[in-house]
Amino acid sequence: MLIIPFVKAPDWRHPPFVTLLLIIVNVALFAGFQADDDKVERRALDYYRSSVLPETELPRYLTYLETMGHANKATALRSFAAQGNIEPVLMRMEHDTDFMRLLRTDRIVRPDDAMYTHWRQQRQTFESMRRASFTERFAFRSTTFEPVTLVTHMFLHANWDHLIGNMIFLALFGYLVEELLGALRYLAFYLISGVGSILMFWRFMPQESALALGASGAIAGVMAMYAVLFGLRKINFFYWVVVYFDVFKARAIVVLPVYLAVELYQLMFTQSNVNYLAHIGGLLSGTLLAGAHRYRYRAALDTYHANETTLERQAADYPRDMARAREHVANLRFDAALKLYEFWLTRRPDDRELMVLCYNVARHIPHSEFYHRAALRILSLNARDRGTAALVHETFAEYLRVAKPAARLTPMLQTRLARRFCDDGRLQDAERLMSALLKQRPTDETPALVMRLADAYERAGDAVKHAEWIDTVRTRFPHSELARLKKTQRSATRT
Repeated sequence: MLIIPFVKAPDWRHPPFVTLLLIIVNVALFAGFQADDDKVERRALDYYRSSVLPETELPRYLTYLETMGHANKATALRSFAAQGNIEPVLMRMEHDTDFMRLLRTDRIVRPDDAMYTHWRQQRQTFESMRRASFTERFAFRSTTFEPVTLVTHMFLHANWDHLIGNMIFLALFGYLVEELLGALRYLAFYLISGVGSILMFWRFMPQESALALGASGAIAGVMAMYAVLFGLRKINFFYWVVVYFDVFKARAIVVLPVYLAVELYQLMFTQSNVNYLAHIGGLLSGTLLAGAHRYRYRAALDTYHANETTLERQAADYPRDMARAREHVANLRFDAALKLYEFWLTRRPDDRELMVLCYNVARHIPHSEFYHRAALRILSLNARDRGTAALVHETFAEYLRVAKPAARLTPMLQTRLARRFCDDGRLQDAERLMSALLKQRPTDETPALVMRLADAYERAGDAVKHAEWIDTVRTRFPHSELARLKKTQRSATRT
């Protein structure tokens, strides 16, 4: 069974840096350090086959199993060895902690054995070759507990499929949990969940000698955090059972017992290499951590969810209202359409497409307040990209021509537009605005704006216009710093 929530896309203006970092680290470690471990293991196995170790160790191990009351296991392994397939026997032996302790302390192959010296040398070589495996060094093994592997195991993977599957789930759940917890707390909770997952495995499988590795325990913790932090908020979930899939809506907390039940069922009734105990440990760790966080920061979480729920409702209502607005326009009910557009512009003030829709309808009634507001909204845009520059200029030209009884451009907006048009090379419109500004009471910024226009004409190669506006600075603002500077420059040129 697969159950995945889908709430919203990541906000890439504020990327989930920790989630992305975790994915990058996991992929980099596997590609850079683990990818060659199969070759290391194969070289070690080839060496083992060519040495005296199989004939010295394996028969004694099978006898040991029979002595310890595991005759059935010994019989099964002996059949593998008889077919020349020693790998299952070797792997079983290497993971049998009690036997390996006896072997390494010279109690299986004794010093008085004729093969002892040769065997000891080749055994040391074989173990040295195996230790070259990055996975062997940093994966967790209950029987040879090393504290560092409590953390390192969660950054290792068995193969590419294992890695990719885990990273997909981390991406799907991680960015939402990171948004709720904040980067540092999310990272701490992730690591604690990973440690908690492997401690659960160690607690109930202390004699397990197989390697434990993978991020799935920590990711199970993230999944539990998601369910607890979203709590009673209704979420859309995608689910897939065998060949059937669909979508349902439920409160987020409902999936937590489902996740636990699925892992318990898999643990009790399936045979697999998947570490279901670690998954359960991760789920329990994540539940406790998120529960403590929710208890302490309940007010902040409630505010977050209230805001997000409002945004979700708006997202659902927006297409419906846009369809109603189009219907109003088709029936020439412009006022009704414009009220809907303006309502949504208060909620989506940076939506340029919505601004243009509003303006295109409002220009049908150029004497209305709707039209003036729609035009001034576009003329006040600050973005400097080419599309915005063209939109502002086209709206300006049409607004001056169409607005009834006249355009309503404040001195501040005229100044901003004049500056934009100077920079964009639309000098006739910049000059038009500059002339209008000069008829009004000048400000401290006016001389600089006149010089900006003069410099723009100079860049355009129009020496006459450049000279006219330089003279305007000298005559209209003779005491300004710019006028004195230009006068000094002119005198220096004549000298």
